[in-house]
Amino acid sequence: MEPHNSNWSQFIRSSITLRLASLLCGVLCSLSFAPFGFWPLALVSFALLFHALYVATSTLEKLFRGWLFGFGKFAFGTVWLLDALIHHAGFNRLTAVLLFSVLIIALSTVFCLACGFALQMRSKTASSLLLAAAICTYEVLISFPIWFSFPLLHTGYAFVDTPIAAYAPVGGVWLVGYAALFSAAAICFAFHKAYAPIVIAICLWLASLLLGSLNWTQDAGELSVALVQANTSPNEQLEPNEVRAVWVQHQNLTVTNSSADLIVWPESAIPTTLSAVETEAEEVAQELQGSLLFGTFERQGSGSIGRTFNVAVHIGTQVETYRKQRLVPFGEYTPNLWLLTPLMELIDYPTAHVSPGPRSDGLLYTKHATTKVSICYEIAYPQLVNRNIAESDLIVALNADAWFGKSIGPWQQLQVARMRARETGKSLLRASNVGPTAILAPNGSVRSLLPTHTSDVLRDNVLIRKGATMFSTLGLLPIGAVLLFSFVTTLTFLRSTHKKTLNQ
Repeated sequence: MEPHNSNWSQFIRSSITLRLASLLCGVLCSLSFAPFGFWPLALVSFALLFHALYVATSTLEKLFRGWLFGFGKFAFGTVWLLDALIHHAGFNRLTAVLLFSVLIIALSTVFCLACGFALQMRSKTASSLLLAAAICTYEVLISFPIWFSFPLLHTGYAFVDTPIAAYAPVGGVWLVGYAALFSAAAICFAFHKAYAPIVIAICLWLASLLLGSLNWTQDAGELSVALVQANTSPNEQLEPNEVRAVWVQHQNLTVTNSSADLIVWPESAIPTTLSAVETEAEEVAQELQGSLLFGTFERQGSGSIGRTFNVAVHIGTQVETYRKQRLVPFGEYTPNLWLLTPLMELIDYPTAHVSPGPRSDGLLYTKHATTKVSICYEIAYPQLVNRNIAESDLIVALNADAWFGKSIGPWQQLQVARMRARETGKSLLRASNVGPTAILAPNGSVRSLLPTHTSDVLRDNVLIRKGATMFSTLGLLPIGAVLLFSFVTTLTFLRSTHKKTLNQ
């Protein structure tokens, strides 16, 4: 029992300074993401975290410092989720804070497990590889759309405007994040007088400059587009007696831009069922030179056995629909988790009524282009966007950001969309009811943007791109190979060190 008590005693007496520093670094890291965009803070904060982990005297202390960093990062970086829980999901403030706290604690706990891989090795290059690979593996795993996933605030998103974003077409946001995490570890160990990692990090940044000059997809002409931002409020989206007014508002903004090849309305632009507006929508589309793509709901069946889908509808030469596959927890569906079920019953929270759509490639064939459609939350899942992306000419992302008010949430979503454009080498149209409505170039840069919370139409010409990037074709294979190399290299070094110790 004495060693166990000694570990706990050492943990309690451990320097509070580095613990507070870990928490503060997590908060600073959140400022590297949109809308702040201070990406050097990500390098600094992770470098300081790695130092705090490296000098920790016990595994328990490493985990605790990693947990504090994760808590600071996620609590401040996702505080906008509270608005969504209160104004969209319908929770009272106390319950919303409780659920938000559970989420942050869960994310921080999983993150801290990755920090446990901070091993004190003689080879600081191996240590850097292991640290970057461990945290990157956490970000990959947390991105899979299983019962619990959180594909936001990945390290790579903070570097979308840096040279290392050129790694996105190769290994996605995760390879960008890996390069950034390795660079942060290299900075840390440079202060410990180990310079090999910093040389490798410099080579990574220099190589990205060459990689950025490659064209992964090919130009195939231009498309004139018009994105309608009607600035509809959440109440207007939900009140049945306002449906007609919302329709007329979108129609008026559309008529003045009828010459566009593609006109896009946002997610759930018309808050009713497709059957209620399909005839009228077809009449509007007949007056257009191009196609109309908009968001609404689709109802199948009736009563308790009926299902409602969040859909994107294309009306051109024919009517096509895409049903949203990845739903928003609590907003569109209630997670059936054993931990949350008693709480849901206690507060009598109504079960969300939207059903997930079947597996689909998300391709809609408009008059002038093949579009890859993503609805809201789906844009945060690279593997979902990548599905048959090579067959598309551009990406259309429909969003309903009014639920987030004037928080930073929509700007983080725009940053995520920018990374999807960079990963796929495709132009991306982001249509939102309150903004930011934006047109993104294939390299992820913002080509044009509407002011938020205004009623307007964004007109521009976008590039049609054919082909696919390495990431679009190979998916997880490139980053998987990098992670495998990192873990194998580290394991090989540990075994070599162990053998030398035994021989001595």
